[in-house]
Amino acid sequence: MNKKFISLACIIAIAALATFIIMLLRPGAEADTGALVGLHTNSEGETEMAYESNAPRRISPSRAREITQANPDAIILDVRTQEEFDSERIPGAVLLPYDAVNDLAAEALPDKNAVILVYCRAGRRSQLAADALAEMGYTNVYDFGGIDSWPYERE
Repeated sequence: MNKKFISLACIIAIAALATFIIMLLRPGAEADTGALVGLHTNSEGETEMAYESNAPRRISPSRAREITQANPDAIILDVRTQEEFDSERIPGAVLLPYDAVNDLAAEALPDKNAVILVYCRAGRRSQLAADALAEMGYTNVYDFGGIDSWPYERE
């Protein structure tokens, strides 16, 4: 092969990798453990990566709000304690403490294809609960971290 072709191919590969890394590192970027299958544009005109996976997807609070506005049947799942839930919560949230997810999810969340948006206080318990739900076969689980980063209405 000629050197110009190889140089061009290297430049294109480096540019594609740099674009991918920049998308991951941008503020509000969403991480996912599934296989990248393409890109799509959200309602704000931002390009997002699309994944094929049953794994829970980490999303921003703004994306969680967008999903709930577009899908009124989406379940907002609070996995904090009863005391935390009683003191403050996102309107419409359902309580299922993270340490009870394995025992009570089948009863509390009978539809394994429902859109489920999981949150806690800071993000650790929501990640554990979202992973557990995915392992139990729930297919549309989104983890948007903690109520501490939720800039919208609370009750």
